[in-house]
Order: sequence, then C-alpha cells, then structure tokens
Amino acid sequence: MAKYFTLSELTRSSVAQEQGIDNSLSEEIALRLKKLMDNLLDPVREMWDTNIWVTSGYRSPELNAAVGGAARSQHLAGEAADITTGSREGNRRLFEMIVEAGRLRATSEEQPQVTSEERLRATSEGRHRTGLPSHSLLVPYGRPKAEKCSCRTHDSLVIRQHRNLADLPTPPEAETTPSLEFDQLIDERDYSWLHLSYREGKNRMQILHL
Repeated sequence: MAKYFTLSELTRSSVAQEQGIDNSLSEEIALRLKKLMDNLLDPVREMWDTNIWVTSGYRSPELNAAVGGAARSQHLAGEAADITTGSREGNRRLFEMIVEAGRLRATSEEQPQVTSEERLRATSEGRHRTGLPSHSLLVPYGRPKAEKCSCRTHDSLVIRQHRNLADLPTPPEAETTPSLEFDQLIDERDYSWLHLSYREGKNRMQILHL
C-alpha cells in the first residue's frame, strides 16, 4: 500500500466531474497505478520530503480526449502521473533530484541503453511509440555539445548528445541520493509540472524537456 498517494487521488479530475465523464478503474489499471505509486511516486515524495500534488493521473479514453491528451498517452494505461511541488522553481529542483537518482540507478544496474537517435527522434514513428504530441522533441538530459547543462549538480559540465544517464560523472552528494527507476521524466512547459511514468520491466529511463 502506498504511503503518500491513493488511487482516488490518481483518478480525481475536475474535468471529469464538470463534464460527467466516467473515470473509474479496471482491476488491471488499478494494479498499474499501485505499482506507479509504490515504485516511483512514493520514493520521489520521500526524496523531496514535503508535499507533492498530483494534477493528472489515470485518464479514461473519454477524459483523455476531453483534456486533449495524446492518443497513446501513458495516462490511459495507468502508468503515468503529472505532479507539481507548487512552483516552477520547486519543480526544477525536484526534476534535478530525480535525474540524479535515475543516474545512480543506471550506473548500479544494467539498463536498456537509449541511443541518441531514439532520444532525438521527433518523427511520427517516435510520436506513436511514446504517445507524445507531434511537436515534441525527444532530447537527452543536458544540452547539445558546446552548451552548458542547466542541472544544478552538473552546471560546469558539457553534456554531449551521445551520453546517457550512466555516462554522467558522480557529483559529491551522490552518496546520499537514493536510486530511482522510471520510464519517462518530462519537464513540461518550462517546469510548469513534471510528468512521471513507470512500466514494470520496460522502463526506458528517458528524460525529456517539452
């Protein structure tokens, strides 16, 4: 059982209430949401050590269409949640903490490697595979060659596009940071909120800025 989050919190929707949309769960979806909470949301909340709010969790097909969600959104499968700390600056700091926790996970275990071509692909194929909108650009964490990374723990480093999480050097505070596994971590609209997803056994450890 999750410590900080509930199924009702991950199915609550003001749009569903206003438009009378049924956003109830199947047993399969409920199981995925429990795994999302246990394996990702709860550990992130523990790491942040103060309140985090879910702005969007599971969406039924009708609700997803009503809010303009992608046709293959992971929200439909009960594998994703949009969260916020309440501020852009807080969201940016949390994003960086999750990046570091994911990097430690990637260096401690063998993870499926995501190539730069996969991360940078913004074609229809990439859109259908990830469920992201057509204007989205998949990028690795960091910035292209000759530009500095905006991450607080790596602000003096040049991050090249061919690198993945396991390639990043270990910052001094890494020994006190827990490891974390996720499918996607997305900075949405300049840290207006963060999108987190979890797929048991299929996590890609992708980091995106949209």
